Parts: sequence; C-alpha cells; structure tokens
Amino acid sequence: MTEAYYSLATGSDLANLKNIEDTIGAPIHELFPGRIPHLSNIGRRMLSGAWRQDGALLWPFRIGALTETQRNDFMFTYFGELNIASVAIVFSGIDEAGFYAPFTADLKKMRSAENYQLLRAGYSIENDLIMRLVLVSTTLTGATAITSSARLHKGDTSGAGFTTTLPAANSANANTVFSFWKIAAANTWTISRAGADTLDGGTTITLTADHERKDLISDGVSAWTTIKTYAGI
Repeated sequence: MTEAYYSLATGSDLANLKNIEDTIGAPIHELFPGRIPHLSNIGRRMLSGAWRQDGALLWPFRIGALTETQRNDFMFTYFGELNIASVAIVFSGIDEAGFYAPFTADLKKMRSAENYQLLRAGYSIENDLIMRLVLVSTTLTGATAITSSARLHKGDTSGAGFTTTLPAANSANANTVFSFWKIAAANTWTISRAGADTLDGGTTITLTADHERKDLISDGVSAWTTIKTYAGI
C-alpha cells in the first residue's frame, strides 16, 4: 500500500508524474524543511509600487532512510548518470495548506549527509536535494474535461456553477495527485468521473464552500479516490 503521494518526473509535462515511492520501492520517510510555501521568500518592488513575492523558491529537501540501492535507483532514474549536476523536473509535494501541489523545478544532484547507519541491504542515508520550485496552477471558469497535464485546478464559480470531468483513471499514473481548490463562495463546482470510472464509489463529488479543496488520486485502472479534504470557509 502506498504511504505517500510525492511524485516526480523529468521534463516539463505534469502528465508524466510518477509516485516516488513506486519508483524506488520504499516510502519517503522525511522531507525537510517541510511544507512548501506558495510564495518565494525573495521579493521585488514593481514600478507601480506593489511588492511581489512570486519568484522561484530555493527549497532543500532531505529524504531520509534510503538504502544504497534505493539511492542509486533514484539517481539513475532521474539523472541517468552520476556526473549530471542538475535536471529540469516537475514535482508534486505538500504545500503550506497541507495539500499536494505541483511545481516545475531544477533538481540539483543528491548529496549524502554524514549521518547514516549500516543496514543489511546497504546504507540508510540522509539525502539532500536542492530544488528551485515554481508553483503551477490552472484556473477554471466553466465546464471542461481536464487532462493529466494540469494538477492544481482552481475553480472560479463566481459567475456560475459548472462541472469538471476527470481524465480516464487508466490514463493517469497511479498514486499521483490531482488537486481541486474552489476560489469563490457562490455556486457549486462538480467534479465528475469519465466513462464508467468511479469517484469515491460514485460518479461525482461537489465543492460548495469558498476555499474548499480536495486532493484526488487514481488507481491507474478505473477508480478515483479523495485522499484529503478541506471544508472551506
């Protein structure tokens, strides 16, 4: 059973996201320094006088308790060689609200920290990854069928309620997150399954409150499941 839903892929297409746990065969035990903020800590003053903090985030992640084999699996899957300094990736991790959010990133080569212990299968190593992250989101205002190439959808229902149709469950990599965030108080946002798929055992779910948010995953076959919900305000 998958324990976490951190996912990663080389390139720029979010449709290629694959659960990291499925890739290396073990759950990620620790990501440090924690939840990813939506705003950079680096700001700039615009000519209008407004202050903006929408640049890239330099965010160090620490993945603990990887054996030597798992570390090598990670490196060769995403870097190809050990002499590559960085790669362009897309990444889904837990944001400051506690939900999964997608980012484009430059992933710097993993470096092993000094703290480790000998295991039968190799070494349990603390692995530092440095990422330059930029949040990726899409705002929806009317009925549409989405694809796996967008993962954080903001639903603006201020004009009217509408329905968003999920991609076929078998077209999305299993255990990677699609997040839905309602950004208006008025009207109802309906999320619908495609074809004969199921969604939480039924056919639709709804978001009705301002800032209500839901994270969904596919099983890669025929079913979608909500893994986290915020009821909104």
